[in-house]
Amino acid sequence: MLRGEHHFGFTARGRTIIAFDTSSAHERWRWKARNSDVTPYMALADDSLVVRDGEHYKIIRDGKVQSQLDDNCMPFVEKCFDPDPF
Repeated sequence: MLRGEHHFGFTARGRTIIAFDTSSAHERWRWKARNSDVTPYMALADDSLVVRDGEHYKIIRDGKVQSQLDDNCMPFVEKCFDPDPF
């Protein structure tokens, strides 16, 4: 489970990502991945979400794929957000 800005929360169950309002617990949107190993990865400031869908990273907003991230840039991002990089 991840918490974003503007009262957004994100969670995953199986292949489904669910965005919800953290104040009311009402669902805002949901997105179903093609792969069975989808993981919410990072909440972004514009209320979108980076997910790992199989071997790919995607940005999801309002229940739709906005873009797919280049896998080569993600190790850099992982290192920046790793609490203990050593």
